[in-house]
Parts: sequence; C-alpha cells; structure tokens
Amino acid sequence: MRKEEIKKIFLEKAYEDLDKPSLNNEPNRSFFKPEGEEISLNGEWDFKYFPDMRKLNDSEPFDKIDVPSCWQIKGYDYNLYANTRYPFPCDPPHIPSDSPCALYRKKINVKKDKDDYYIRFEGVSSFYYLYINEKFVGYSSITHVGAEFLITDYLKNGENVIEVVNLKWNVGSYFESQDFLRFSGIYREVYLLKRPKNCLKDYRIHPSFNKDLSVATLDFTFKGAENVNKKVTVSYNGEVVSEKETTGDKLEFVIENPVLWNAEDPKLYDIKIVAGSEVITQRYALRKLAIEDGIVKLNGKKFKILGVNRHESFIDTGYTQSKEQLLKDLILIKQGNMNAIRTCHYPNVPEFYALCDELGLYVIDEADVECHGILEQHGKYEFALYDTFAYDKAYATIHRERIMRMFERDKNYGCIVFWSLGNEAGWGDCFRGPAVELKKLDDTRIVHYEDIHVRPSLRHGEHFKELDIISRMYSNVDWIENLYLKKKDVKSHPIEFDSKTNLRPLFLCEYAHAMGNSGGDLTDYVNCFYKHDKVIGGCVWEWNDHLAYGDYKGYKHVPLYGGDYGNHIDDIVQTMAGNFCADGIVNENREPHSNYYEYKECLSPIRVRRKGDNFYFKNVRYFEDAGKKYYIIATIKQNGKVLKTVKIDLKTLKAQGEKKVLIPVSEYENKENTYINFEYFTKNETPFCGKDFPVGKQQIFINSDYKVEFTNTADKLKIKESEDNITVKGKNFSYTFDKEKANFSSIVKDGKELLWDTVKYNFLRAHIDNDMYTKKWMHEYGLDDCKAVLENVEVLGNEIRFNVKILAIYRAPIAHIKGSYTFNDNGEVLAKFDFKINDYIKFLPRAGLTFFMDKSLSKVTYFGGGEKECYMDKRSLAVVDKYSFNAYKNEDNHIKPQEYGSHNRTKFVSLGGFNVKSENDFSFSAVPYTTEELINKPHSFELKKSKGVVFNLDYKMSGVGSGSCGEELPSKYRIEEKEFSFSFIIDLF
Repeated sequence: MRKEEIKKIFLEKAYEDLDKPSLNNEPNRSFFKPEGEEISLNGEWDFKYFPDMRKLNDSEPFDKIDVPSCWQIKGYDYNLYANTRYPFPCDPPHIPSDSPCALYRKKINVKKDKDDYYIRFEGVSSFYYLYINEKFVGYSSITHVGAEFLITDYLKNGENVIEVVNLKWNVGSYFESQDFLRFSGIYREVYLLKRPKNCLKDYRIHPSFNKDLSVATLDFTFKGAENVNKKVTVSYNGEVVSEKETTGDKLEFVIENPVLWNAEDPKLYDIKIVAGSEVITQRYALRKLAIEDGIVKLNGKKFKILGVNRHESFIDTGYTQSKEQLLKDLILIKQGNMNAIRTCHYPNVPEFYALCDELGLYVIDEADVECHGILEQHGKYEFALYDTFAYDKAYATIHRERIMRMFERDKNYGCIVFWSLGNEAGWGDCFRGPAVELKKLDDTRIVHYEDIHVRPSLRHGEHFKELDIISRMYSNVDWIENLYLKKKDVKSHPIEFDSKTNLRPLFLCEYAHAMGNSGGDLTDYVNCFYKHDKVIGGCVWEWNDHLAYGDYKGYKHVPLYGGDYGNHIDDIVQTMAGNFCADGIVNENREPHSNYYEYKECLSPIRVRRKGDNFYFKNVRYFEDAGKKYYIIATIKQNGKVLKTVKIDLKTLKAQGEKKVLIPVSEYENKENTYINFEYFTKNETPFCGKDFPVGKQQIFINSDYKVEFTNTADKLKIKESEDNITVKGKNFSYTFDKEKANFSSIVKDGKELLWDTVKYNFLRAHIDNDMYTKKWMHEYGLDDCKAVLENVEVLGNEIRFNVKILAIYRAPIAHIKGSYTFNDNGEVLAKFDFKINDYIKFLPRAGLTFFMDKSLSKVTYFGGGEKECYMDKRSLAVVDKYSFNAYKNEDNHIKPQEYGSHNRTKFVSLGGFNVKSENDFSFSAVPYTTEELINKPHSFELKKSKGVVFNLDYKMSGVGSGSCGEELPSKYRIEEKEFSFSFIIDLF
C-alpha cells in the first residue's frame, strides 16, 4: 500500500461520498456459493491496530489475528456499550479524524487461468478499503450486508497480498446506532470464488398461485450467463417435480398440488441450477403471504407471529458466530415454542436464513438503518429529531443502499415474511422511496417499519400508505384492546392514518422487555394476540444478554456490562442503566432466564379447559396436527402425591381444532387440594428436539381447599416477660419476642438456635430492572430505610398481642400493623397480622416478614408455585406442586443482582424442619443473600453470602411486568390494598 494513498484517504477524506456508500462492488446478488473452487480466507491474518487512524502505516512488525473475529475480543481497542447516544461527536457526515482503525494483511498464492476471481466479505464493521498488491480496489460502508469485488485484474500468478483497512467509524456509523455492544473488525467469513467469465451473476425465484392454492407458478429470472444453457431442476423429497432449461433469462415452472412451507411444518423443495460448468443448489420454502380483509394470512390461513428479537452477539466472540453457535440459538428458540425472529436491527449472516427455512422460523428481515443517536445531539433527548436524516435527501442513497442490498441478498429465502426498512430512524422521503420500490419488486412479503418515530409537526396528514401494517413498540394490552381495536378517542393516539372501518393489521415489533426478572405481562399479551385476528403478534425484546469479558476491581475475566469497561467513552454514552444491554430471555451463556420458560408455556401448542369430567383440548397452532405430533400425560395429584396417571393419545387434533376427552375426576372433588397436571410431549424426534421432549404444561385444580389446624392447648408452656423480651418455652423449643424490634429474635429447637438475626417486617424487594422508574419513590417513601417500632404489647395467656408502626425518618408512618402470636404445647405458633397502609403509599413491592435462618436449614421443601420462580403476573411456567431445593445454593443467573426466587400460591414450606403453612396462598423465597446485598452489589460475581438462609415470607409480592422499557405494572398486579390480613402457622416438628 502506497503511503501517499494513505495520506490522501485518511487526512483529506475519512468517509465515503454520501451518494456512493460502496465503490467498485459487484451489484449485490442473492446469496449462493456455486459448487466449484472456493478459497477460504478465514484463519490467521497479519494485523496492526491504530488508536488514531492518522498514524496508519504498513511498516513492520505486524501482530496476528483470527479472521473472522472482532478486534476488541482479541484485546485491542476498548469495549463499549451504546444505546441512544453516538460514541463520537454528532457532526454528520463527519467523523473524528483521530478515530481508530486497523490494517489487515493476507498473503495467498493464486494460479491464474481464463476464469474470473471474486473476493467476498460477508461482514466487516463500519467501513473498509480493499487493496490487492498495493492497488486500490474499492470500499464498502455497510456493516451487516456482504460485499463482493471482481479482482481478476488485480491478481497475479504466484503470491498476492490482500490488504484491508478497517475504520472503526465512518458516515455509515450515524445509521448504525443500534442498542448493543460495539465491536469492530472482519467479523464474518471471507473467501475467493473462482468462476467462469460468463457466469450466472444472480437469480430470483418468484412464486405465485391460483385462487385455491392448488397450482403454484415459480418464475425464475437470471442475470449473467448470457446465451449459456441454464438447466433448472425442482425436486421434492428426492423426486424430480419438474425440469427445464433455457439459454435466455427466464424460466417458468407450474407445480400442481404444491407442498407449502410454514414454520410449524417446514417442508422444502430442492432447487438445482446448472449454468454452464457451474452448479448452484438451494433448499426453497414455497409459501403464499397475503393480507386479506385486514388479516395477515399464510397459505390462505390466519396465523400469528410469536417471536423474539435477536442480535448477533456472543460474550466470547462478539459479532462473530460459528454455525454451531447460531444453530444452538435457533434450536433454543424453537424449543421455547417461538416461531419467529426479527433480525434486530440489521441483516444476519446468510446461513441464518437457510437454517430458518429448514427449522421453521418466520423472519422479519431488517435493514441496517438506525439513527437513535441523533436525538441527543443537543445534549438532551429530543423526540422531534428522529427524522433528521429521513427527510434529508443528501442521505437518500445511504438509506436506499442499505435497504435494497438486504433485499437483493435475501430475496430467495421463503422464511422472510416482512421486509423491515430499519428501526428508530424517523420517517421521510428517504424511507418512502425504498418502501415503494420494495413493494413494486416484491409482492410476496409485507413492508414493515415501526413508524411512530416522526415529529408531531410532520404527522399531520401522514397516512404511511407505503407501509402494509401498523407496527408499534411496547404498547400495552389495554392500548390494543381499547384504542387500536375499539378506536376510542382516535385523535389522541397515532394511528389516525387508518379509518375506523379499514384497520391495518397490528404488529408489536418489540414488546415485553426482557430485562432482568421480567416477563410478567407475557400471558396477557399472547392471549390478546390469539383473541384478535387483526393483531398479528409480536417479538419479545430480546433474545440474549449482551456482555463482554473484562477485569473489574480485582475480578479477572468476568462478564461486564455498559459502564464497566474502564474507558471515558463507555462512561459517557451510558443511558438509563449500563446493564440495559442485559435484557434477554437467555443470559450471555444461553442459559434461559425464567421468562424464557414463561414465554414457552404461553406458547404451548395445546390448551385445555374443563367442564365436569370432560376436558377440551384446543390446538392453538395454525397448520400442524397436534394429535399427530404430541401426546399428553395427565397426572391427578393431591398435595404432591400421585393418585392416578393417564396417557392420552389424541391421534389427530387438526389446526385450531378442539377435542373432548373424558377423564373421571368428579370422584376427587371431595379431596382437598387435588389437581390435574397436563404435560405435552413430542411423539417423534424433530430437527430441534428429541422424542418425548416437553413442549408445554397446564394445571387445573379439582379442589383447591387446603386445611390447616392449630390445636390451642398450652398447658406445658412457660411464658416469661422482661423489660426487653417475652420468652415462650416448651418441651424442646423456645421463642423470644424482642420488644424493641417487635418480632422474634430467637427461635430454638432441640437446643439449636434457628435464627441468626431478628425477624423483620419487609415491604421492599431488591430492585428488579423493571423497578427502574419506581425505585425512586420506593426510596422517597422510605421503604429502604424504615424500621418497626412497637407501640404496645401484652401477654394474654398463650398469646402475645402487639401493635407496630413502620416508620422512616421525616415521613409519616408507612404502615400500622396489628399482630398476634399464639403458642401451643407442640411448638406451633399461629401468627396473625392486620396491615393498614398509609394512603400516600402508591403500592408496595412486597408485604411480609423476613426470617434469617441458620445455614443448616438450607433444605427447602414446599407446596407452591413452580420449580422455577413465579409471581402473580408470571405464573404460566409454574404449576403448583411439591418441590425441593437447597436455599444456600439458590443462585440467580442475571448479571445484575435483583429480586429473584419467589414462589407464589404457596400453602406449605419447610426449611429443614422449620415449617410454615396456611390455608391461604402466600409467597416465599429462600436465598443466601439479604435484600440489602442484592440492592447494593452491581454484579452477581460480587455478591457475598449471608450467614445463613434469608427466608422471605410474604403476604404477596407485586408482579414483575416489563417496566424498564414499556408500560408501568398494571394495577391488578400491584399490592395497592390499604388494608389486608396475613395469617400462617409456624411448626417446628
């Protein structure tokens, strides 16, 4: 590389022309690799990193780096997480002249002949210049769509030197302001293709159908290979369906009784194209997508998109992913009953689409356009600035190039049902033009854009007619039910571009923000989707937590989030919370969080309802026969004990069908706490799971009564009162009531102390991420710094009665509690509490008591909600049954500590013989950390275990919702009661 060229490029013009986002690239084509000579350039390259691109030079020595990879993962530069801010000055189209860059070099040997050579980069961050043998070839400036260069004339026989200069930022970075960690480098594969001079440059398959879908027509259009014979074979299941050839540029296939693809039954045709000496193969998903009467239909049937947003992000490889990593993600998504992926917010690696075709996943394919950072160019968040670029014609080519290169590359993948123009980048002519172009080019897919991000002054008269659907983020169920569907108060919400009688379908491109302990509104959303034909569905935000390894305050190579990476830029660009990148339903290691399981159960293929001894099984899927794919195990239980197990084989249960099955359960209606659990399993192995794989579960109670008795005999008790304490002693046990703290300071069983601290009243939970906006008033109310003050206490026989105030400095009393403990000779205590909450308290995160139990009481057995955590709004994953676990080993898998591990609908819990039971449902958790520890430590690896078990016994715990990025927790899932009672029995034996 000549140094004078370096100076010209980097000192005079460090970004490309706005009307030329790429230079000397081959026109983008559909993705395929011809069978023939492919030379992989993956592997070790020479590498030099420059913190300041003005210092770039090609002098020795070079380091070594793997390609593909991200250079930050390999120890160069620094990590940073950015969401709504640009990590550089906002001065479009300019970028700082002192930005980092890297020089890659690879030497290869080539034996040239009459054929042409192409080099293809599937993904390089931001911007790169390509040189071969010191000659400038071209550049590209779109991170997530491949670029191909014809390089025959630049190569020579023998050794050749390929050089890539990769800039960390360029003008395109203004359009890649996505919410994730920012990595750099040649992060997808690189390879040479040796092809004939007159090769097939591109092809397109366009499907059409007759009215009843009994006949399909496949139109093939070819580019290149002029006057070359092109033979196309269409096969299914190993048998040739049709075969034709031409020397022209078109072929038409008519297929009678076509086999149609859908995500539930992803059947594929095999396409083989022989063009001269080259062979190109593809598996093809044939389907019809249309909007009929305002309803999105696939193959003539209504269906739902029940998906997730997925970034390409891995803690150990950054943007780079192996096929094994990719396949693991897709298999986990399918195992979670999800049927769709939105490629937030850029096209994915090409293999992704082929696997989605094969496994059965609908894809919302999104262009590499997001301009979120433009909002804060004046130092504050200004919504009206969203469309800064979208209305500026100077940036029209950049928009179009990013959208149309996505279309051209991915046009032959049937799994793609929506073309998405981008994300959070406003609306204007720069989007309007490509939208119209897409609709003209492709009538087999929906054109999508989440269009609310337009300044109000430009919305007047805007009908977004270029878009096929309405798309929204984080709109709650109430909005869907009352505003979107019922059209109440139309002027107050932004869908005025649809008439009352012609409502476009609604899609939630993001909803149920999955940050931390969340997923509390998934059941309500999914039920709403199923209920309304014009609501297509949505994609949960998002798939996985985005973290990067680093060193932190003495901890080595630990997972870190935004603000942890020890550099000025990362500190500045943090908004909301640095762990806003940890918002997945699986963690950085692809270990599912509890909301993954909640979503899975919400999407179970079968639902059941009861009417007497008849149980009605509904197949909620839209294409598959659930009776052929799944069998059912029904288990009748009482208090965790199995009474009867029945295997049910429905044989057939057609899509959207319902079948009645007689299961005699009336005989159990007089047995207390009796219920029937239904579990659904696969009959056969599938591409993403084995035989007998659990796909869902459901529970129906036959009799929910749960009787507990307290024998009020106290002949052998000894009760002693002093100035500070009240002590109750019996055979092998004692209780000490601390008057100052208004609760037990000691519980002794068989001479062993069970408590390591005094029992306290608790109204605060460790803040979950969804408490982001409510924890401020939790502090204002004093919930995090309150104490119990005893007003009065008296002993009446075997009963201690007391009144307590919950006070915090400078505030009015938070609560008044009227309590009593009644003791008997068996060591049992009947506890009763009447709570009265002050009117100024909006709602309580929790209400209950915390027992600090000895470590020896770690074995927990309970009858309550779920093996996994569950809450009042997050309970689909958790049937009520008998479970056990070790409390001192009860860890959470979120990077940021927060409330976890609660089990609602509990009737009985035992901690190593310390038992609590109640006729009324309660919630509990048993963990090795105090609430204060969980609140004060920013990372899970920093947590220090307490002396023993922290046992939270709650009247209720408020729901978890998805309020970190979405609507506040609905009233029905909050503890808003101002007066309530809580009673239970403690049993030591």
